[in-house]
Amino acid sequence: MANSKPSDPERERRRQTARSKLKSTVASAYGKFKVEEPPPHDGDGMHDQGTPDDGEAVPPPLPPLPFVDMSGWDSVAPPARQWFIVDHIPSRQVTLVSGVGGIGKSVLTLQLLASTVLRREWVGDLFPKPGAAIYLGAEDEQDEIHRRFAAILEHYDARFADLVAGGFRALAFAGKDAVLAEFDRNGRIKVTDLFRSLHAEAVKLQPSAIVIDTVSDVFLGDEIKRDQVRQFGSLMRRLAIDATAAVIIASHPSMSGEKSGTGLSGSTQWHNTVRARAYFHRPKSDDDDNDDDDRQPDDGRRELEFKKNQYGRLAKRVELCWSDGLWLPPAALGKAERKTEAERKAEDLFLRLLQRFDDEGRNVCATKGGSFAPAVFANEPEAKRARISNKAFAAAMSRLFEAKRLRVVTEGPPSRRRSRLAKVAPSTNGVQQPANNPPAASSSLATPSPLYPLPVVEGGRGLAGNAPPPSTTDPKRGPGGEGLAGVLSAWSAAIGFNQPRTVAQVIDEGDRKLKLGLLTVAAMENGPEIIDPMRLEHWLREVSDVEVDHLMLRNDGDDEKGAPRWTLTLRVEPDQGSPSL
Repeated sequence: MANSKPSDPERERRRQTARSKLKSTVASAYGKFKVEEPPPHDGDGMHDQGTPDDGEAVPPPLPPLPFVDMSGWDSVAPPARQWFIVDHIPSRQVTLVSGVGGIGKSVLTLQLLASTVLRREWVGDLFPKPGAAIYLGAEDEQDEIHRRFAAILEHYDARFADLVAGGFRALAFAGKDAVLAEFDRNGRIKVTDLFRSLHAEAVKLQPSAIVIDTVSDVFLGDEIKRDQVRQFGSLMRRLAIDATAAVIIASHPSMSGEKSGTGLSGSTQWHNTVRARAYFHRPKSDDDDNDDDDRQPDDGRRELEFKKNQYGRLAKRVELCWSDGLWLPPAALGKAERKTEAERKAEDLFLRLLQRFDDEGRNVCATKGGSFAPAVFANEPEAKRARISNKAFAAAMSRLFEAKRLRVVTEGPPSRRRSRLAKVAPSTNGVQQPANNPPAASSSLATPSPLYPLPVVEGGRGLAGNAPPPSTTDPKRGPGGEGLAGVLSAWSAAIGFNQPRTVAQVIDEGDRKLKLGLLTVAAMENGPEIIDPMRLEHWLREVSDVEVDHLMLRNDGDDEKGAPRWTLTLRVEPDQGSPSL
């Protein structure tokens, strides 16, 4: 009897048995091995989230994304932006302030924190949000911070007790480990205990500003790697948000960043990460195309240039000048101090240009003409960049003569004498010598003129043959002669040569130096800071025609109203002839 074909249920049972044996064989050959049946399909493209037959738990569901709820925004006004300095430095954000080493940014940031705590103006009409402040300085020791703050507090007429009471906290980490963040081998940021302590103190204090000086001391990463710079920026942003403060980080630019004027170093991510950025540098005109070899000496001027403002237009540059240990806008300096600074700048540039001309074999002179030093120097590129005029150079030349730092040297045979301007070298054994002067071949070819402050010739040339003989009266000791030399020198710079003036005109046109000189000879008895016109008139009559170093005042008749006029003249030695033009 032929075997009957198995029924369908029997055939299915055999298949299941064979499948089970196959699974056991595979499991014994490969160790632990499990073939999971696919989860039941619910028909919508997703699998059920139940527990598998073997009892293993599935991962918990993902939390929902925290989408911003804007449903009520139509009924409320947007909150005002929080600023540390309005339109310049935002609060709850990170700001980068860069500058080359030694430029003065540490003092500038200390001034910022002092003005924050003391509720004062910072620089250039910039007023920070009042409040506490934290300074983390990794470059200077405690004594240096003490010295710098002493000058700042003197300016603000405040005390260290005022800083402490206002919530100022300083950390001096020079020579110590000031690292706030480092990175592991995978490039992930790791915060240090110092950051945790700083963060905890900042959250507790809630300061208006936190200054970190400088980034190279606290960032132990690669400034060129964008991901590391971004992570560090996010860490500083976390500090700013949690402390509700402006975090201001000082940095140094690279050589290319200094040369290009960007003030950056490393990756451009530094610029992109922060919300505001400023560059503290010397004015472009003084950098001489950023060539270190040709750079002009530091004249104490700086510019604070804002390079980024995420929330508005870039602010104007703030011009600053070094004054008594801190940076101040020129408008904040006293009138006399501003003038003194401008005078020193003109004198320094005058001497530098004179030295360069001398090295090039180009002579200039102290009298008007084609080689008149002030006019020639005013046309040089350095003078144009520094905005020093012919008149400013002329006044500087007069002051340099008075200070015995310039002299006139006459050269050539008696029939063809020539005069040139020369620097006076530092004194040696009490005798001053002209700087960079070649030795004279003979006394008849090079005869140095006496040291005296030549006047600036404004209205004509000196008198040669018709001048009266030199006075035998000592002008500093004779009647009415006290202070005459100073008045003559100041008169030449302020009014000029061969320019008739009445007493009223002299008082009105005189500059600060001339007026100080006149006060020494004609001050009112009951007002020592006021010039007495009658006493000045009497003094001028007494010293009329008295010569000091070839200079003298002479009466030049009366004006249309009958007021006497006075003129400053120069006597030139007849045997030397008039100076060459």
